[in-house]
Amino acid sequence: MAIVMKIKYLDKLKEGFRFKRRFPKDVAQVTGREFFQARFAVKEEGPALLREHAALLREFEDTVRAARRQATGSEEVPPRERWYRALTEAERLVDELPDEDLRDVLADEMHKLGSDPMLLKAIRDPEAKPPAVTLADAKAVYETEKVRGKRSAQQQLDRTCRRIEDVLGPLDQMKLTELKREQARHLRDQMLKMTTTSGKLLSPSSVKRELRIVSAMVNVGIREFDLTNQASNPFQGLEVHQGETLESDKRLPLSMDQMEAMSVRLRDHARSPDLHLIWDILIDTGCRLAEITGLTMDDVHLDEAIPYIDIKPNSIRSIKTKVSVRRVPLKGRALGAIEKAMKGREGAAGGDPLFPSYGRPRGADSASQVLIKHLRTITSDNRLTVHSTRHAMKDRLRLAGVDPVVQKFALGHAVSGVGETYGGPEARLKLVSEAFEKVM
Repeated sequence: MAIVMKIKYLDKLKEGFRFKRRFPKDVAQVTGREFFQARFAVKEEGPALLREHAALLREFEDTVRAARRQATGSEEVPPRERWYRALTEAERLVDELPDEDLRDVLADEMHKLGSDPMLLKAIRDPEAKPPAVTLADAKAVYETEKVRGKRSAQQQLDRTCRRIEDVLGPLDQMKLTELKREQARHLRDQMLKMTTTSGKLLSPSSVKRELRIVSAMVNVGIREFDLTNQASNPFQGLEVHQGETLESDKRLPLSMDQMEAMSVRLRDHARSPDLHLIWDILIDTGCRLAEITGLTMDDVHLDEAIPYIDIKPNSIRSIKTKVSVRRVPLKGRALGAIEKAMKGREGAAGGDPLFPSYGRPRGADSASQVLIKHLRTITSDNRLTVHSTRHAMKDRLRLAGVDPVVQKFALGHAVSGVGETYGGPEARLKLVSEAFEKVM
């Protein structure tokens, strides 16, 4: 017990541990939460607990930085951008001087006041070469061109860049024109040794996904800063060997009996009535948990010929991929659960969450933690998770003989070839509705 008492922000619960840290007031106003808290995956004291605690501390810091960036519009400005801003400010200051020869005098006085060295350089020598384009510049332009305020994408980018800095050093010290394949391989090899918050090694697929982000970021930097003939992308085509997935590590679908037992469990024991409704919707839609917890009143369409929910970005959450944007027909338990949820929210505005207990940023994480706790009373098999409802729907669609393209429409998976243009939203809704009829 001694180790627990010495760790800040860690509470010992009846079952396991909890990280809980109060947000600064300005951050709490942005997040809508007073505390950042999460259950530990590790259940016993030891090195794994300390590793997960360190990862949660970093996640807290990332959340604080992101909230303050959102609130103030502030940003981590890379050297090259700072130079051009300094030139603009220097030009304004010098324009107010009666004699341009007073540049050095102005710079000396501002130096005594502790002004930004880059601004002083811009005052003294506005013709100086700008700093070289770095990975920090590439990140900044990538955020502008690709991320554009998407919260989950921003978190993923920040996490990936933090891994780069852990291995290769500060982004603003790595010139795009000097990136080497050796650095790319070293980053890949070190990432394969990194662990998640639960202490497990990052999977090869996770490493591959993060390296794709790095490669895309470098490509954008090379293109936007006109470095095509001066820089190459060493992360392009970098191999990540997947290895063999152990049978014990594969995620499995839940059986109908298990999903029914879970539904009963939630109805009888869940503190929030929203959880029982959310679970029933997951069973008969195959949606991701965040897609359901993030629904707003405007996303529900019960008065149409085919009642459906609109899975699209909204004020609560973004959507995982473009192909995930879709209309999901409501059948069976899902229809009844949505109707009950809507009835309980009479008078709510269109942009309000359908499930107020979890309709907020990271609300899906909170719902997942509670759901998995209840699921473990049904089964102790770690291969069965909340996401297993999605695997179950995939199997139900297969066994019903549904066209593979329609299966992908239903689950929001990417479709290749001619399937990409296979009907508009109404046609796809009808096809998926007919597919769901077969599996109910």
